[in-house]
Amino acid sequence: METEQLEVIVVEDHLAMRRGIELLLRSEGLRVAGVASQVGEARALLARRRHDVALIDVRLGDESAIGLVEEVLRREPAAAIVLYTGYTDPDSGNASKGPAAPPRFASCASTLCATALGR
Repeated sequence: METEQLEVIVVEDHLAMRRGIELLLRSEGLRVAGVASQVGEARALLARRRHDVALIDVRLGDESAIGLVEEVLRREPAAAIVLYTGYTDPDSGNASKGPAAPPRFASCASTLCATALGR
């Protein structure tokens, strides 16, 4: 019996990071259902595209994705969302505080998404 391929939406403002995440997700057997780099793009994509999990960077340039996540959860309380950030203080929006260690997706992409879905 073949298992259904998880569909992931990636919301990341840095092109190289976004492309890297896409490659890693695909190498783990997940399907990238769509990508967005800004809050407005992400809002439209999440509303119109079927997906199992949304993988969302907390900081999208000068914008925070927290409001977007709150909107999605109000509309769909059981939504599977994985938030991540490269900054030590994601709420400040102050990049001068410096990046944290790079996120580690390579060895856990499928596990991370399955966990978000409660599988």
